Amino acid sequence: MKKWPLRIFLGFIVLLCGYVSAQAYGLIMARYSLSDFSDGYVIAPENADLDVVMYLDYSCPFCREAYPLLMAAIKEDGKIRFAPRPVMTTNADGTTGAYLTYAAGKQGKFFEMMDYLMINHENLTPERLTEISEGAGVDSTKLETDLKDLDIDGAVRGNSQKMIALGVTGTPAIFINGQILNTESTLEKADYQKLFAMARGQASQ
Repeated sequence: MKKWPLRIFLGFIVLLCGYVSAQAYGLIMARYSLSDFSDGYVIAPENADLDVVMYLDYSCPFCREAYPLLMAAIKEDGKIRFAPRPVMTTNADGTTGAYLTYAAGKQGKFFEMMDYLMINHENLTPERLTEISEGAGVDSTKLETDLKDLDIDGAVRGNSQKMIALGVTGTPAIFINGQILNTESTLEKADYQKLFAMARGQASQ
């Protein structure tokens, strides 16, 4: 049996180590992002003692069902730092919605656009840009310009890459203090409130 030359074997080992290192680095950065809210697209009361991150897709019916209930629990709690992070998806409307949200964020209307798209998530075409802008309360001309901003493309792609690095394959993906919420059932506002209390109890131990 023909043996591999030593240089080929060593080259393979170097490539393998590089791949493993890249994967590990990606996971480290993704984990770090769960407590990094520096992009400003966040609800962050000064007395916040709990971090919640939600990866979502506007074309996902489970996301649209979970979001208002989670938001209601967060607002009633009043001490939660919350960052919703729209991701790219195979559904064109879902991906367009993510870009629209960050583009609206350039006008300080990130959450207004998110609330609008949770209800009006279909047929997000250029022809409807004026209608979408009016619905979310943003300037349509600036929105169209900001949609081409490379920072927005980076934010959406970054969300998607980090979600994958965290081992998540579907949405909604909700993390409470860095721990993913594992449930196959629909949660009500009271359920989220109980989970917040549990997370605080675990953090104090």
